[in-house]
Amino acid sequence: MARFSLWLSYIVVALAIAVIAPEVAGIAQQTAMLAALGFLVVALAVDGAVKGASDRRRIERQVTALDRAIDGIEKEFASLEADFEDFSTTIAKAAESSHNELQSEFQVLKTLMSQVVNERSHEPQPAAAGIAGTVGLATAGDPPEADDTVIFEIMRHALADNRIDLYLQPIVALPSRRSLHYECFSRVRDETGRVIFPSEFLPVAEESGLAGTLDNLILFRCVRVIRRLGKRRPKVKFFCNLSPVSLRDDEFFPQFVDYMQSQQDLAQRLVFEFRQSDLKSMDGPVLETLAALAKRGFSFSMDHVSDLALDPKWLSDHAIRYVKVDASALQSGAGDIDPRDLKRLLSRHGIALIVSRIEDENAVVNVLDFDVEYGQGYLFSEPRLAREESAADAPPLQAAIA
Repeated sequence: MARFSLWLSYIVVALAIAVIAPEVAGIAQQTAMLAALGFLVVALAVDGAVKGASDRRRIERQVTALDRAIDGIEKEFASLEADFEDFSTTIAKAAESSHNELQSEFQVLKTLMSQVVNERSHEPQPAAAGIAGTVGLATAGDPPEADDTVIFEIMRHALADNRIDLYLQPIVALPSRRSLHYECFSRVRDETGRVIFPSEFLPVAEESGLAGTLDNLILFRCVRVIRRLGKRRPKVKFFCNLSPVSLRDDEFFPQFVDYMQSQQDLAQRLVFEFRQSDLKSMDGPVLETLAALAKRGFSFSMDHVSDLALDPKWLSDHAIRYVKVDASALQSGAGDIDPRDLKRLLSRHGIALIVSRIEDENAVVNVLDFDVEYGQGYLFSEPRLAREESAADAPPLQAAIA
């Protein structure tokens, strides 16, 4: 539109020369026409030259911009290549790290299992049929009548064949009953697939030295669950019992501590749990070792509380961040502390109160009267098999005790 207006102005000026020049300058009409035509030709020629120069400059600018864009694309492509190489390296390192972690876990289990089996290798092993015939038809409410040797052999074979399963029971928020955390439990399966409950095998396990083996096998299965969970639900914690037998094991426990100290990501996920009686009997070296874990960010829980005369400051100083009290013990008020003041007293020292073994709605009502925020029990959910971590899916550990 602008160029059309310019051309129109050229024509108007040429017509003015052709019409006005004869009258003003007194020149011939033919001469004025030629002058007008000459002006028009010169004006159009100059305009074309100017337009050509402008187009060339515009094309040059476009070519320059295109060159810059190409350079940018080349740099971006080079950057993507570098990022891809870094990503490939990261993936390779992650795979190697995961492999090393699994090897470390396997070595810890191998050490502990080998030690236990060697200690009891001199004892006779009942035939498999005898084991199945003794306990295969028993139920959870009807414990089998089997001697300690039979129970021990069931457990030993279950360890060797990976028939130890991880079960999880939720710890819920009250009164919403929303699952917040999980406690880890072990269950043993005999050769027939029957589940043997802790009430059946724990006494023998503690006496024979297998309690630590079971605790730590379940611990490492829990670690795998945590890794699979990844960054999802970052506030969820897993409570794992740690046997005092393991704490005093000079061969196993240093390996365990070294492993945990190298796994900083587990500190916000794992809570190690001890009985009140075990915690009271811990000596200086054990407490110092636990303090080393606490400095790495790990926290602890105290359960099986029979005496409510607690020292919250001592508990807090030793990184006890959770205290579990059975609903019946809380209602009966065992100890000198009023149950209604217990939660408030613990909270002042950064300790959460969890009421366990809540089995019916009446217990919930009574617990809520004490302003308790966390509960656990069969009313909310029984322990359930963590199927993705079932021992049946894991490779045999027979080679570890050969």
